[in-house]
Amino acid sequence: MASDAINAQKRAMIITHAMKEVDAGSHYIKGSSGSIPGENNSGLFRDAELLENLNIKSTNFGVFAAKNSFGNCPGRWKKMMGGWKFALGQYERDILLPAYLEELKTISDSWDWHSFNDSGCYPRRSGNSIYLGEDCWGKRHFDCEGFIAWVLIKALGKDKGTWRQGVDWYQSVNNDLLKVYQYAGGGDYKSVKHGTITQNDILDGDILIRKPTYINKKNEPAGEHIAFACIRGTGVLEASGQDWGVIRSTYTTNWTQLARIKSL
Repeated sequence: MASDAINAQKRAMIITHAMKEVDAGSHYIKGSSGSIPGENNSGLFRDAELLENLNIKSTNFGVFAAKNSFGNCPGRWKKMMGGWKFALGQYERDILLPAYLEELKTISDSWDWHSFNDSGCYPRRSGNSIYLGEDCWGKRHFDCEGFIAWVLIKALGKDKGTWRQGVDWYQSVNNDLLKVYQYAGGGDYKSVKHGTITQNDILDGDILIRKPTYINKKNEPAGEHIAFACIRGTGVLEASGQDWGVIRSTYTTNWTQLARIKSL
């Protein structure tokens, strides 16, 4: 019983640390594991820069946007204001945005820069699109793997070198640190070694895995994903993607595997 109580306490710590990032509105950027732009060694591995480039034609265009070697952060653009994406031909894109950038160029100290059209958000480029997103300053940034690693390392003191691994590591049945179950439909997860658990048996802090099982419209594999289960299998804590950042969402049956840590 003492061991069960300790495990329950550790699972609660996982959820507490994960929810801290949800409540903080942490952002998503590929290759990141907790970095705060402009603060070296604030994450587990790769640092992020704070982008202040007012050249709208630059691929690195952005106002208070995080940047690393993988790209720029759109700043939870769908979460903020219901989402705003600039497109050529829009009055905001063709008239207001250039005027806004010219005004910022007259303000020497970037700390005094104001948001676009008093929206509370700032423009930045990600890929071929320009988004209106949240200020990245002071925000931790994660991708889905980096979020899992950050929480396990901070909550449980796990080894950084071992637990900062790709999705393949977490879904490997040969991994001696995890019990890995395959989704079998009907809410069941099955393992040759460990038997069957149902959705109701999912524990807080279990790791949900989604591996590509189909080809998308661009003839590319669908993206893989990893997250924490919470609320007795009904909720998910995840670095959801660049549109939404770190969120709590509702569990669905499109997860392909579940990994349970053998020794918390």
